[in-house]
Amino acid sequence: MGFWSMIKLKNEAILLDSKWYMTKAFFAVMTAYIIAVKNPILKLDTISVLFGLMLTLEPVTLTGIKNGLNQIYATALGAISTAVIIYLFQILGINMVWTIALSMAFTLYVCLKIDWRAVSPVAIFTSIYMTQYIQKTPAGEPSIWLTFRLRLFALGTGVIIAIIFNFIFALISYRKMMNKRITFLVKLVIDSLNDMVKTLRDNNEEGFSSVKNKFPPIFNNIDWVYSLFEDMKKEYKYKAKIVGFKRENLIRIQSLVLFLRDITHLNYDIVYVLMRKDFQWDSFSDGRERVIIALNGIIHELEIIGEALDKGYIDLSSNMDSLEAFKFNYVSEQNSMEPLNRVYNDLQDISSTIKSIKGEMKNVFA
Repeated sequence: MGFWSMIKLKNEAILLDSKWYMTKAFFAVMTAYIIAVKNPILKLDTISVLFGLMLTLEPVTLTGIKNGLNQIYATALGAISTAVIIYLFQILGINMVWTIALSMAFTLYVCLKIDWRAVSPVAIFTSIYMTQYIQKTPAGEPSIWLTFRLRLFALGTGVIIAIIFNFIFALISYRKMMNKRITFLVKLVIDSLNDMVKTLRDNNEEGFSSVKNKFPPIFNNIDWVYSLFEDMKKEYKYKAKIVGFKRENLIRIQSLVLFLRDITHLNYDIVYVLMRKDFQWDSFSDGRERVIIALNGIIHELEIIGEALDKGYIDLSSNMDSLEAFKFNYVSEQNSMEPLNRVYNDLQDISSTIKSIKGEMKNVFA
């Protein structure tokens, strides 16, 4: 393995615009730091400025705004919860050790009360912050209010700077960002199909369990990209128009995400069928080879789609011969092979979905 291979980012990271992300972070951090050190209040807490900044940097402006607001909400939650305990314990004269411990426990309680499935790291950080970074009045007295004000002001400044840089950099890479997100998903789908082919070639029944376990992360990534496009649709009025991108094309591109989700569902269903106890593996030798041929044809078509998206132009010259030549012969008269019919149906549906993807892409890039 060469030195360049060791330091080079993975292809998935490149498809997610990591270079742009690092460039944006560089200039955003530099700007935030200069502003912070020159401000008499912010220079007291550059950590919160930079922390809020980095958590708000997102490829889509609206997504960054949501993250920023969530941080401010979580900060207020952690600060108020901690302030209540500190105030009460100061009146009662209880030791600081107990104050810190109970402040954290109470913050966790409030977070779980609001959403039992998640505890905000920002709220936890703020709770620690409120007990370890207490600001003092000119008279030298500890002030919960001054501590909270500093934390909120510093965090808010970082969030605002991040939102500005999100907007600027999104304008630069708006169109390419969408293509790369779709290409990223296409690659995930291709990888899952390749896993299917390998497992079938090896005639490894047990291997399908491993293949099956890889589907949840794929669905999560598909949902994540879909939500990014949802935010892009919402901010269309003040951004996409500037870069001259049509809203209907944005909707078409988002539909590609749903098509890829459909392919993944169908692929998952094939795995489910092959793992069924009533599936007759002894009678699957001929069918297995035909399924492998079909899957290879599907992979080939998806690779053409991914390449077209990656290069920024549409070239879908393939006539899908590899799929059209695959004739699915139903064997419903053989009850023992009915699950195989379901596999064939899934493969046909995948083929139809690929045609739909090509149709949408031709409309977008026309």
